[in-house]
Amino acid sequence: MGLGNDRSHHLARDADRRCGLHVLQPGAAALAAGPISPDSAPLHLLATAGMTPDSVRFALTRQAYLDEIERSDPPDEAPRLRTFVWDDTFRAKTYSTLVYDESDEIALPKGAQSAAWQQRLQKSCLENKKECVNLDPGPDEVVGVRKIGEHFYILDNSLPNAFP
Repeated sequence: MGLGNDRSHHLARDADRRCGLHVLQPGAAALAAGPISPDSAPLHLLATAGMTPDSVRFALTRQAYLDEIERSDPPDEAPRLRTFVWDDTFRAKTYSTLVYDESDEIALPKGAQSAAWQQRLQKSCLENKKECVNLDPGPDEVVGVRKIGEHFYILDNSLPNAFP
């Protein structure tokens, strides 16, 4: 069900490139774009309208992810659950995973997911440990889930005490 971490990472980069996005090394974006203040009026207007870098990237790459899901996880009686590396650069002590969940149970409060969903998650984690999502973080972790599209979510795993 899941892709290997390297395969998923390359899928994300390839999807970005096909859509005209240039994937830069960490820090290179700041050099290429120059200084941009988070308080600048254009960025504030875009954020107010719900246009974030993640939403733009997802809009441009959504079909590539759907195509990969169709290729490797044909529909059957169970809702599909699939994960992809979204941002593994550990920016701001956070890494992000794109989650496709046909049941949308990932968005439910922790512990409200069905037993069937828990089994799908366990199966996914056994097949691909590097992209396993965990809604029960350790004491020094914070997990957030946000919807980015129909059945698509970004799971942010923050480790605020990882290092100074």
